[in-house]
Amino acid sequence: MKITVVREEFLKAFELAAMVAPSRATKAIMQNIKVQVLPHGVKLYATDADVSIVVDHACDRIDKPGTVLLDAGRAKSILRECSDQHVTLELDDNVVLLTSSSSRFKLPTANADEFPSIGHVDLPEDQMTLSREALSAAIKATSFAVDSESTRYALGGVLFERCDDDTALLVATDGRRLVKAVARISDKQANWQGGVIVPAAALKVIERIASGETVTLHSTNNEIYCVGNGVLLRATLIEGRFPNWRQVVPSGYTDQVVMPIGILSSLIRQAAITADPESRGVDFVFEDGQLTVSSITADVGEARLTMPVAFVGKLHTRLDSRYLLEFLRQFEASAQLTFRMKDGRSSVVLEAGTALIVCEYVVMPMAIE
Repeated sequence: MKITVVREEFLKAFELAAMVAPSRATKAIMQNIKVQVLPHGVKLYATDADVSIVVDHACDRIDKPGTVLLDAGRAKSILRECSDQHVTLELDDNVVLLTSSSSRFKLPTANADEFPSIGHVDLPEDQMTLSREALSAAIKATSFAVDSESTRYALGGVLFERCDDDTALLVATDGRRLVKAVARISDKQANWQGGVIVPAAALKVIERIASGETVTLHSTNNEIYCVGNGVLLRATLIEGRFPNWRQVVPSGYTDQVVMPIGILSSLIRQAAITADPESRGVDFVFEDGQLTVSSITADVGEARLTMPVAFVGKLHTRLDSRYLLEFLRQFEASAQLTFRMKDGRSSVVLEAGTALIVCEYVVMPMAIE
């Protein structure tokens, strides 16, 4: 096997495959990327058993077809650090040679036949097509709330549903906060059935491979597929029952305030400086045209910041500053946030959006002594 590639272009494809290859694995061979050189191009394969990816790459020069395994971490580092335009990969017995005009590396390699099979896939009929930008925005706006460490396995992913009004719904929760994002479906004839829970690791890759104007997702009872721009991703869905999020999103709120996200984020960041480092609690007091954001912690300090708001009456609640900022940073500083509340003991609902998505964020309040 011997090929010559344009380093920067090959690196992009290799990094994409490397997102799936685990840095640690029960089977060490899965820490490799399989490079299959065909007469017409190159295919890169990677898997962690739950997520698999195949990346097509147009090779600059093919001298000899064949297959080789490359250690994902080491090969990626070599390709990144090399400054030459072209790199040649050649299999010599049980050693892979990576050479350029100014460098030469020799890496050991394993038997490519032992790499897990990632065969041909017949895509299922259930599918949903969204604009690339909308899907990417919806994933970013929800994946931060996934609980990857919970014993409740279903909380380790994002729920995908199709709604009756030609929109896609993404929901994530860790049991303490919940975020919902709604994006418009591009294909009105989508036949996506029911809801599926997509693992967070797969979402990161889906967001990265999304290119062009639209992205099509396919699903079965236990797998999801994403196809686009010469890339095929296949991931095992998370089994289990996702929480009934519709019961979590409260209704009947009597008070709401609209605020610019940039100014509110700045106030929260400043108040967080003197907040308790464990609870991260920040107080919000709405009173007759003014919002006061404050925190006080013994041996740390005190902060008090204000901004004008359209509010009549008085309401006091305490919220986790990190939870709030994780949501607010998904939007432009110039965007508007709707802050809905009932009393200091009930959940707060934040709503914000862009031209692509609309999001609701439910946060449980903290106890006020």
